Amino acid sequence: MARAGENWNKDASLNEREIASNIVRLINNCFEEGQYESGLTILAQSCSASFYPPPAHLRQVLYIALYPPTSAGPTLNPTTPRTSSPRKLSKRNRVITPQASREATNLLVWLASVNSPSRLLKGLPACGKTYQYDNSSGVVASHAWDILDWLVLVFERDEERTEQSGKARYSPLLLLQIPPSSPRFNVERPLEILLASLLANPVVASRINSANRTPPRNRRSETVSYEVLTRKASVGVRLLKLIVNLTLPADPQALEPAALIRLLNASISSAMSHSTSADEDEDRFTLESFDFLFQNLDPTKLLTTFKIGLLCLYLASNSTAGEPTKFLGGVANNQGQYNRSTSTRRAMPPRRLPGIQVDRQSTSNHSNEQGNRNPFPLPEPEELVRLLELQPKRDDSRETRTIKGREPVASESAIYCLRLLCNASAKVHLLSCIMTVLTWNTNDSWREDIRSRNLKEALIKGIGFSKRKTFDDDAGDNKVLKELHEAALNLASVIKMMDA
Repeated sequence: MARAGENWNKDASLNEREIASNIVRLINNCFEEGQYESGLTILAQSCSASFYPPPAHLRQVLYIALYPPTSAGPTLNPTTPRTSSPRKLSKRNRVITPQASREATNLLVWLASVNSPSRLLKGLPACGKTYQYDNSSGVVASHAWDILDWLVLVFERDEERTEQSGKARYSPLLLLQIPPSSPRFNVERPLEILLASLLANPVVASRINSANRTPPRNRRSETVSYEVLTRKASVGVRLLKLIVNLTLPADPQALEPAALIRLLNASISSAMSHSTSADEDEDRFTLESFDFLFQNLDPTKLLTTFKIGLLCLYLASNSTAGEPTKFLGGVANNQGQYNRSTSTRRAMPPRRLPGIQVDRQSTSNHSNEQGNRNPFPLPEPEELVRLLELQPKRDDSRETRTIKGREPVASESAIYCLRLLCNASAKVHLLSCIMTVLTWNTNDSWREDIRSRNLKEALIKGIGFSKRKTFDDDAGDNKVLKELHEAALNLASVIKMMDA
């Protein structure tokens, strides 16, 4: 019975039909009359695992769900002469209520659980652009995050069905949303959303709210709960997982791994450089944003090697004497621009990963489309050790800070202080990923090599310069930096003692 269920799941779209035409007309009448909640109710009652909504209705539901909650909508002046028919007056006088928007969102989520992704996205050729942007800041509008969550959910279900068909776990429907090229690399817009989700979450930032558990405020000074902020960041990280999985299919149109790491590294570095405002209400990229990103990527083999690649390029790009070109995605100017002539994918020798077969053939070899490719080869152990020794890039500029009850004092620039914390955190996450690789059940020369290295000594070289106090005493960042250094040293000790 289980196998029969699996076959039904894989071919579910073949068993689905569009709802009956008479029901379609009834729902159309409701929407035309402005009876949105009635139309949504009928649509919900009519859809099931066997029946899906027509594309026009799905677009209407999306429109209702995305309707701005603060929009005044059309109103009817009671002094206006009744020159129109009662039907037209009724239509003009109806607005999309917040309740209707909530019901539309709930309906979308329910449809994602019963209808196949291909049916739900049918008729939405630009579904990747369905979310709305806040014109003032360029991020996803506050009322559109639920719809982005829904889109991510649909793409995740598409991943599951693709994997059940015996292919690599990725979403072909999401891949269609990326501008075509061979290989594909234009993922700037999804990465903008990822960074926006982390910026909209300044209090994944436990330090900001640990003293007083008051809810944070966004740039519009609207009170937002911690749970809502965390959910936004979670949606962004889930979207990143989907994007990383697009590197798996052995297809010329698959996402280019080096380009993905390069673009994301550039986005993180850019977000950090623009997160130095003194305005407490302004969204920013913080140490907590950095940690949330890496802590919430599952420790699967693919995501672990992806994190190692990203962390290596980040440290090489944001450290003194770092050499980004030695790592996947690194280029001399580190602008995050994909350039096929400078792609390090061909320059780096493939390394066999524990449990993952390296595809030494062209990426067009469809016989390897079972998810056994290694899009993110591990760096050489010697280069990893070198990264641990590096110190964060310093800024020549210093800024004057005023501490309550004290005279203004000159201190390190805010960008350097943030880089100092994130570099220390990056080393902690990198060592944690190395530990994960060492637990994989395989005899591999890479594991032997990394264990033979003196990681603790390398870390001490990188920590020594920052023993003096770098931050304001009142900020508490000196304590955080010390804790990060201790965590890294402890991980290095554990790695040394792990059984071969």
